Amino acid sequence: MNAVVLGLARQGAELCRFLHREGACVTGCDRAAIDLATLTANGRQTNLRLRFGRQDPALLAGCGLVALSAGVPTSLEVVQAARRSRIPVVNDTMLTVAASRAPATVVTGSNGKTTTTALAGALMQAANPERTVHVGGNIGRPLLTEARNFGPRDRLVWEASSFQLELFRTEWTQMPLRNACRIRTAVLTNVTPNHLDRHAGMLDYLQAKLNLLDLLNGDSTLILDADDPVCRRLLPAMRQRFTAVDPPLPQADACHELLADTEASLSRRAVRRIAVSRRHALADGFSLAGNRIWCNGKDVLSLDRFRLRGAHNRTNALLAVAAALADHRCTASLQHVLDTFTGIPHRLEEVPGPAGTTWINDSIATSPERAVAGIRSMRAGDGPLVLLAGGRDKGLAWDAFAAEVCERVQTLIVFGEAQAGIVRAMEGIGGRPNGTSIVKADCFEAAVSEAGLRVRPGGTVLLSPGGTSFDSHPDFAARGDHFRLLAGHLRDEAA
Repeated sequence: MNAVVLGLARQGAELCRFLHREGACVTGCDRAAIDLATLTANGRQTNLRLRFGRQDPALLAGCGLVALSAGVPTSLEVVQAARRSRIPVVNDTMLTVAASRAPATVVTGSNGKTTTTALAGALMQAANPERTVHVGGNIGRPLLTEARNFGPRDRLVWEASSFQLELFRTEWTQMPLRNACRIRTAVLTNVTPNHLDRHAGMLDYLQAKLNLLDLLNGDSTLILDADDPVCRRLLPAMRQRFTAVDPPLPQADACHELLADTEASLSRRAVRRIAVSRRHALADGFSLAGNRIWCNGKDVLSLDRFRLRGAHNRTNALLAVAAALADHRCTASLQHVLDTFTGIPHRLEEVPGPAGTTWINDSIATSPERAVAGIRSMRAGDGPLVLLAGGRDKGLAWDAFAAEVCERVQTLIVFGEAQAGIVRAMEGIGGRPNGTSIVKADCFEAAVSEAGLRVRPGGTVLLSPGGTSFDSHPDFAARGDHFRLLAGHLRDEAA
């Protein structure tokens, strides 16, 4: 078989290796030239060709499969040409889940995916140390080339973004290996407007998330956050808790129709649904009473020693516990994981900065809503707050962010392409109740330097940008690493 791989970053390189091992003749394509050695384990992959620059439909001559890295949009002319020619278009998530014999837990949603995935994987491993739990997706290293070795006693815990799920609905029926797919549990953390710079609109984004649910059957479990308005529409027992204060979705009528159709389909397929709620006691499901986790009316675990900041991380803990207990019984080892789990880098991660101040890296906050969650996670003892916000705008509203900043932030330092939009939102809410000052920085380095000058003793600097990193860094992780480095330099200079 001839296969074309579009995008040769980490996922694309893994796709090339996997398809090569499957016996395919692979053409790897990217806009920028890369070193062949990065695509192979030994640098001697003989049936791999490389094409750099613009990709056109001529690539598809004799092609039997097109594989996309997550960053490659399906709107590309070559991808659309493949679809018109009925050439299967797949990605690493589809191939990994299909190639693995291990039952899969797949986590998606707008926010909280990585923390929920990592914590669920740790809980599942602790519950059964004799079983190997493989954690992957948008977290850690790719697992595709190893997936064929995963046995039925193993477990796969996978984080899936909308980019990875957008192909599922139209392409899954053409998927090689698809009969091997075993999604035992799906977790939908929440759905709020996001990535509208990539998707055609909210309906398209929502559809991508819901594509995952089409793969569930009567042996599958779907775990949903009942505090999220979108998730509640998939939980019939929660409908009475809809309120008029739920924020309206863009394309609301079409989205609500899609959700109604999805809920009806889940019911027809008898998919088991489990609700979790941080705010409400649930007789059937997982909820919090103080710091205690209750499952179906029974007190099972504690968050007394849970280390992660923010109420949203308590919801992530509930979702992860529900995912783990869907496949295991509750043991003392689960409590130990909750007590010792320290989180994931770039997600409200405390980093070393100048003495007497606290510096927090929340570079993963690439939407205004995520930045609001970061601001709200600050504790009473964190002192006066200096917030760094900006990056590339994803076409989302900044109004709620601006209101939160005015209530909680002493100094707002804005940077990057989103700078002007953030300032407009701040000016548009009619004043700053707590006298928030706004500082415009020319670049990311200047923003961090300004934070070092303006943070007070006992205060906190929070990088929770609300925009993506692509105007200044390759990804949010590179931005977070840069923040950590710059904060460390400020500490050394002050020492």
